[in-house]
Amino acid sequence: MSDELMTKSEVAALLRVTPRTIENYLKAGRIPSPTRIGGRPLWSRRAMELRLSGGAAMQAAATTPVVEVAA
Repeated sequence: MSDELMTKSEVAALLRVTPRTIENYLKAGRIPSPTRIGGRPLWSRRAMELRLSGGAAMQAAATTPVVEVAA
């Protein structure tokens, strides 16, 4: 994983959504807050990739039924 910084447009392309959706995700706490350099919001590619991989695992866990085994 790279630790480069990404713009809102690059994050949107990574997530396959619009830049406006990135703003909505940010307000809802669905993505990490950006670092601001010169007032410009930038996201760490590594943080976004970790969030994506963790999010997929959490989503799978939430949709997997729990089965109790009798002893």
